[in-house]
Amino acid sequence: MSVSSLEAQAKRIKLYEHFTQASCGPCATQNPAFSAIYNVNAFSMAHVAYHTSWPGVDPMNAANAPEVAAAVGLYGVMGVPNMIVDGVNVGSPTNVSQVSVDQAGISPVRIKVSDTDDSAGLHTVVVSVLQLGDVPTGSYIIRSMVVEKEIVYANPPGSNGEKDFPNVFRKFLGNGFSGEAYIPTGIGETVTFTYTYNVNGTVWAEDQMYPLVYIQETASKAVLQAGFEGTLNVEGSNVETETFQKGDKTNGNDFDFTMANIGEIDEIVTVSLTGTWPSDWSAHVKVNGLEYGDGDQINLLANSVTSGSLHVTVGQLPGIGDFQAGIISGASNALQQFAYIVISGVTDLIIVSDNKPATGNPDLFQPYEDGLVAVNESARGRVGSTLVLKGFQANVLDEVDHIYYSIGWTFPAMTDEMASYFQDFMDTGGNLMIAGQDAGWDMASGDVNANGTAFTKSLFTDYFSANFKADGGTANTQIKAVATDAVYGTSLPSGIKQSYGSANYYPDEMDAIAPEGYGFMTYQNNKNCAVRANHGSFKAVVLGIGLEMVNLQSVATGIMATTHDWFHGKLTDTEFDQAIEALKMGQNYPNPANEFTYVRLSAPSKEEMTLTIFDMMGRPVLNDVFAAGVTEQRVDVSTLTQGVYTYQLSNGKSFGSARQLTIVR
Repeated sequence: MSVSSLEAQAKRIKLYEHFTQASCGPCATQNPAFSAIYNVNAFSMAHVAYHTSWPGVDPMNAANAPEVAAAVGLYGVMGVPNMIVDGVNVGSPTNVSQVSVDQAGISPVRIKVSDTDDSAGLHTVVVSVLQLGDVPTGSYIIRSMVVEKEIVYANPPGSNGEKDFPNVFRKFLGNGFSGEAYIPTGIGETVTFTYTYNVNGTVWAEDQMYPLVYIQETASKAVLQAGFEGTLNVEGSNVETETFQKGDKTNGNDFDFTMANIGEIDEIVTVSLTGTWPSDWSAHVKVNGLEYGDGDQINLLANSVTSGSLHVTVGQLPGIGDFQAGIISGASNALQQFAYIVISGVTDLIIVSDNKPATGNPDLFQPYEDGLVAVNESARGRVGSTLVLKGFQANVLDEVDHIYYSIGWTFPAMTDEMASYFQDFMDTGGNLMIAGQDAGWDMASGDVNANGTAFTKSLFTDYFSANFKADGGTANTQIKAVATDAVYGTSLPSGIKQSYGSANYYPDEMDAIAPEGYGFMTYQNNKNCAVRANHGSFKAVVLGIGLEMVNLQSVATGIMATTHDWFHGKLTDTEFDQAIEALKMGQNYPNPANEFTYVRLSAPSKEEMTLTIFDMMGRPVLNDVFAAGVTEQRVDVSTLTQGVYTYQLSNGKSFGSARQLTIVR
């Protein structure tokens, strides 16, 4: 095929700028999660580790402190470890998922890098930037650097115990950190940059050195493309914009990708097709009208682009198909894969956080799955938190009525984007459960170290009807149900596992916000750890720990099963509501009131009741007790300021209908 056929796209190589330090304790626990992903995707990821001057000793920073400081300043990095992906701060390196690599997509430019050892340690680097498509309007610079692939110390050089350091930044080339201007010249044209560097007089291991290059828009910091010496001749690129689709039982579902052989010789690639999907579904790769399965081979001609697609046939069984389709390059044995999701007939959806906790590796999925299996819920499915955003964006989750989000111990616990979709979901009648250690703290505490915003706090307080109280600690070792709760009152007690280590044990404490919220579970010291909220049009549940932390599997399964049944209307506190409504609480008099007012019931209650007055923000401001057998109560309102309030009757299990009270002064 002609060269023009290669001008449609280039595989996008994402840039992962990793700020770390050899004396940073959290770095030692969090960096391995990223390394596990990088090690199997090194050909598809551009990674550089900047070693900062703080919090302690690090000889890798001392080798080039000024240029590291320039990179720190560009992104305003305040602590380590910190990961910047394509110019966007994603926080902890544990927040990088395989999905972010699988769905990197395409770029309008391709960067090729060569490094020639001229003699005696002097190297010449040639960078070629081929424009393949329209480059977004902006002001671009190209930065080139040399990186040491792996530095291994016999003894830790800092205080955190790390000895193995990958892709360590050494120096910027050319104009240094300022870089050179990159000006797009036109589709099909190439811009070339030439640099030199010398390893003589340095402590660098010459055989470990390689150049890394990226193009960045100066205002937004968005990275257009990255490249390094040693990228593959075969590029597998995910070009499908809608990677999460609703199952089409008539025509099936198709997801497009391309395979570009930019080398000078033909190359054979092997099809990779893995994942999980219901037993009566099927999938295959289509190329030029032919069908290929896992392990089949395709010949790619030199200097050519071949279009392919994953075709999914959806069966009658409800579920989620989680597909990884890709190619394995014969020359390098490197896998390049793309993630696709198909959903059909799912009403109950488990979302599992893709972020990895800094320590510990509990199963964030199985306790939730076990609960749905226990109640024979066949219309269930599972998806990762990164991919579910694609589902919300594509508006393909319309059949889902109930969501269970297993957050675990990951940060951020809730992004504004996810919170916005959850609010929309509940506003249209969906029921939502979230569970995870520190989730409440991160969303709603306002702590300077938390990731919460006004938006995530609003989700916690207004939708889950919960107020975060405290971070918890080692004193909270057991959970038990509130015996009077109409839904969870019969749940058995259980101890709590320290799933993330004794040093990372923070079972959240929270209070319910009446009238919609009910505290239904406490720790053994009676501090509340769970709230359920019934807003009429939707229900919500929040747990201060994840179910993976519940010591007794039967209890974890029972909590999930009970939540399912309550969401589905199989468990209800309607009988308590009806008992309160039968009392027919009348309008207070006088109204408006000044110092006192009276509230009447049409019939005497058989049990003690509580009258609660709420301000217009929904906060309880006064409680008064109706003794059993009483039909009228004089209520002292002299402490209330002028304004409009509501009041409701409660038996400790449910609230009756609200009425309005006006105070005048």
